[in-house]
Amino acid sequence: MATLLQSIQTLIDNITVTDRQEENIKQSLSNIAGYLTDFENGLSVERTFTNGSYERDTNIRPLDDIDMFAVLKLDDWKDEYGNLPNPQSVLTKFKNYLDCLKDYKGKVSQNRPCVTIELSNKSFDILPSFEQATGGYLIPNYDLKSWTYSYPERLTTNLDSIHKLRNYKVKPTIKAVKYWNRENNKLIPFYHVEEVAISTFQ
Repeated sequence: MATLLQSIQTLIDNITVTDRQEENIKQSLSNIAGYLTDFENGLSVERTFTNGSYERDTNIRPLDDIDMFAVLKLDDWKDEYGNLPNPQSVLTKFKNYLDCLKDYKGKVSQNRPCVTIELSNKSFDILPSFEQATGGYLIPNYDLKSWTYSYPERLTTNLDSIHKLRNYKVKPTIKAVKYWNRENNKLIPFYHVEEVAISTFQ
């Protein structure tokens, strides 16, 4: 009979993304990034990077959303007075552009405050952002009328540090809690599970 720890490890193995799924995700991300950074599309995307549970290796099967930041060139978007555009106008431009592409036609929607591409059994949430010299990024506020600060890389760095400190057991623990959470109708936001784990294991 399997021990409790062995049973937990089996559960984690069963809900962890497979190598084949990982390669599929990477290919999709590469394709999306290529379209977004195309200098002829008028979006002025300087670079992209992944974030969220995928980037932090705490995502579980079946796959949910995969987060991608699209970092915009500030000088190309601000007006003559240095003001940023309305977030909704930026999201609309992203949505219209992606929906015109053959690969994503009819698969694009706005999912506040990002643009979502639905591909087979997974979705990609694209978040327009402006990198700040003082650190962090400005992203669309939930009201879609203003911009708010976000520090996506800080959570990733903190989690990686704690994961290493605790003999690489923190991320599997988070996956198990996320599985329990999903089976109980997502009582807790996934990002909050990670924040609590960092605080607890620190």
